[in-house]
Amino acid sequence: MKSLKKILFSLSLLFFIIVIAELGAILYKLYIFNTIVGIILSLLVLYIIIYYTIYPFVLIMRLPVYPSPSYSRDEENVLLKARLAIFKGKDKLLDNFVETTALKQEYDQYVLEKKTEVQAIRRKYVKRLFYSSSLAQNGALDALLIFAAAVNICRDTFKIYNGRASLRDMAHIAKHIYYSVAIGGSEISEYAVEELFSKLVFDGAQGIPYVDRILSSFADGFVNAAMLTRISMITENYCSTTVIDVKKDLYPSPVEIARELKLVSSDVFDDLKGSLAKLAKEKTKNSLSYFINPLKLLKKKNKS
Repeated sequence: MKSLKKILFSLSLLFFIIVIAELGAILYKLYIFNTIVGIILSLLVLYIIIYYTIYPFVLIMRLPVYPSPSYSRDEENVLLKARLAIFKGKDKLLDNFVETTALKQEYDQYVLEKKTEVQAIRRKYVKRLFYSSSLAQNGALDALLIFAAAVNICRDTFKIYNGRASLRDMAHIAKHIYYSVAIGGSEISEYAVEELFSKLVFDGAQGIPYVDRILSSFADGFVNAAMLTRISMITENYCSTTVIDVKKDLYPSPVEIARELKLVSSDVFDDLKGSLAKLAKEKTKNSLSYFINPLKLLKKKNKS
């Protein structure tokens, strides 16, 4: 198992180096093309990194430390009391709050409210990353977008729970962000889901011009959105789960990720299906005109 982890880490490090090299190559080419443009874009990238990643990280570190999940069932009540004290000290009283002597029931009422808030911010960040990375069409830009979205969604989740994870737990979350940046930036996973994605989105999509390129872009956004959803769920589990046996208990299964991704981005896929269906109809009309006048198609071929 340790050997497998070392191999995965080495591969992710290779992908990460490729991403950094790709970003450097883009900026270097722009600098060679036009020195002023290269400098301006380099400063813009630096600004994005500072404002959207370093600054949110500083805000996270300024939050008070939130009690971590316990490995012992006997310590659960102590943990519940500590977290409830934080909730009651920082949050307003819930509208439908039911006073009870059972700590777990009282705690679950607060967590249910917070899960609703977290899902709202998850919807916002996942949709934003889906659209932006679908348009980016570049591994280095994808990596930057994933990194920025992950740091900010972690910050907002911690703010909702009125505290951040411990340094050790933060290191575990950072490891998953690193893997997501390396995988998303290398674009290695998009090829595996592109064919499946085309079938899930719209069965008649193959009739659309340049459909392979279109679906490749959306597959890119889909994979990045799935990885961000996983990071968000892991971060929330650190804040909401009370007792675990092993650290992996905090990691959502692929089924849970798919279910949550569908829940927060169903409107995106509905819009996508509608757009592809419209494009397919337009293609059908063009095909009909070619059928009526085949010379039109021949003229087009001659021109090309």
